Amino acid sequence: MGNHCNLFNFPLSAPFACSGGIAATALLCMQTPSIVSPTALEAIVTSGANVGNVDATSNLLHDKVYIFDGQFDSVVNPGIGPKIQQFYGHFISDTGHIKTVFDIQAEHGQPTDNFGGPCNKLSHTDFMLNCNYSAAFDLLNFIYGGHLKRPNAHTSPAGKLLKFNQEVFFYVSTPSMYSMDDIGFIYVPSRCLDKSRSCKLHIAFHGCLMGQRYIGENYVSHAGYNEVGELNNIIILYPQVIKSLTNPQGCWDWWGYTGILFATKSGFQITAVERMLSKVLGL
Repeated sequence: MGNHCNLFNFPLSAPFACSGGIAATALLCMQTPSIVSPTALEAIVTSGANVGNVDATSNLLHDKVYIFDGQFDSVVNPGIGPKIQQFYGHFISDTGHIKTVFDIQAEHGQPTDNFGGPCNKLSHTDFMLNCNYSAAFDLLNFIYGGHLKRPNAHTSPAGKLLKFNQEVFFYVSTPSMYSMDDIGFIYVPSRCLDKSRSCKLHIAFHGCLMGQRYIGENYVSHAGYNEVGELNNIIILYPQVIKSLTNPQGCWDWWGYTGILFATKSGFQITAVERMLSKVLGL
């Protein structure tokens, strides 16, 4: 069905591998930019690629990266955004392939142009922010070269938002063992319901406290991706995480609660998502 894939998540988190597999360090990575060394993280990634724990860094050479960092973010210090920019700048050949949005007075959450609470106020209800700005459109439009059709107030997602069973993507365990939900969501645009049509695929990773167990379908229905996907033939995959004893806020694993493989391509969560991707792409 799909033939191209990209990934993104909101809200902003710390740089890749910054936690070192330690929860306390993860908190420092979010709140203390001065301790974050992009050079050290670049070395970790390069070393990991050399031994096969992550794919070759040359795969990043021509990629595009979008970084949103709200000026009023009280959860992740706004100074983290430039650190992430520096990290990716080491691997990407063209600085024009990195877009930063650091000038919006947004709190920690998903910026939208028509849904959520005040942009500059932290919404503990669902972390959805009405910023009169569609981050979903801006990032996808940037990634795809600036020529996507922009949704307006009258755009309706006429396709299907479907639930699917995440359990089938775990072969020797249950999803809950790795803090993943039994169900995930996928939005299939109306023109992509015909499986013979070639469509693109975007994987949207929700933030902490933003899975369906916490906020229902607010994220998967109102983040703005479905409208963009509908107009531009982009399927949106929404894998889901739940809370656990070692993951009390339902975050994706970026500090090692699923084990030492968490930041490698053999990590349990990313392996399951890769299987979802392969299923959608028909691989």
